[in-house]
This record gives sequence, structure tokens and C-alpha cells, in this order.
Amino acid sequence: MQFMTDTSTNKDLELEPRHAGESQSDHAYRMLEEKIVSCQLEPGELYTEKQVANVVGFGRTPTREAILKLSYGRLVQIAPRSGITITPVKYHDTVQAMQVRILLEKLLVELAAKRSSSFEKRRFTKFANAMRQFATEPDKAEVAKLDDDLNRFVADTAGHEVAARHSLPLHTLTRRIGYLDVLHRGPQNLIRSAELHAELCDAIAVEH
Repeated sequence: MQFMTDTSTNKDLELEPRHAGESQSDHAYRMLEEKIVSCQLEPGELYTEKQVANVVGFGRTPTREAILKLSYGRLVQIAPRSGITITPVKYHDTVQAMQVRILLEKLLVELAAKRSSSFEKRRFTKFANAMRQFATEPDKAEVAKLDDDLNRFVADTAGHEVAARHSLPLHTLTRRIGYLDVLHRGPQNLIRSAELHAELCDAIAVEH
């Protein structure tokens, strides 16, 4: 693992605008989560809290709150007086996370299909169309963002707070594997994933 000093910069870690009504700590968390999932913050790398604050562009308190939330989701490991390590990718942990995620997401999808309103079903149709577009023109960053939005929408529509609270962090952990797969093996699995997500959205949209 490479230790990065406080004076180093990360030009590739560009800042992004905060969503309306979003707290600084929530925005910092969202930014860091995406950069970890996309491996812009590489697995196993060690950062200081000041470096992380520079990445998100916020002060100590919102940055620290975001780091703590990331640690609860096992995306970072905090070592007092040493820094924050981006959790390495481990095959065994990923398999276990995927096994639990499948069970929880099955429940959430079934509930979303049963409970979704006409408006929500139309949104699922839009998700399906967007996924099909990416299946023909794959973009790993955009597909990952769309996939994350879809998972959160499914969780909101399902209305099962406990399942959603445990499912979403697992989804974040396993999304990183998808990025690494595309980097090393190409977009074939990404295309198939987009196609399957489109079929899933179609199924939810027609469920009565």
C-alpha cells in the first residue's frame, strides 16, 4: 500500500456540485462512495483525513462523518494516527456480500413490483429504456450510476426499510467488482448486465 502525504494532489478526483437540500456530509459520502466504487480511490491505498477532505472540498466535520459512514459500510478502514485505508477487494468477502445481496434484492424487487404506483411503473419503463441504450453503447461509469439510481428507486418503491438499509451497502461493495471486471476483461459482462436490468425493469413495470 502506498502512503500519500498531505501535500500530494489528486487532479483526477474532480469535485462535483452538491444536490439541492443535501447536507455536506451526505454529499461528501456520495462523492467518496462513487470514487471508491469506480476505483479512482484505489483498493488498499492509504490517505490522511486532510487528503480526503481535499478530495470532497469540505471541512473536517462533514468529511469525518462521511468517513465514518463509509467505514460502517466496510468501504474504508480507519486506523487512528495512521489514516484511512480504502478496503482491499477480497474474493471471499465479495462472494458473501453477493449471496446476502441476492436474497435481499429478491425481496425488494418482489415488493416493488406489487406496491409500485402507475407513476413508479412508468419510471421503471424509463430505467429499462436507459439500460437498453447503454447495452448498445456501454459506458461503465454511466451504467454504474444508473444501476445505483435503480437500486435506490427499487428500495424506495418496495417500502421495506430494514431490507433496504442492509441491501444498499452490499450493492456498493459488489459494484466495485463490476468496475474491475470491465477494466480487465472488457465490456461484455457490462452489456449483459444492462440487458438483464432492462428485463427486470420491464417485469416490474407490468406487474399488477
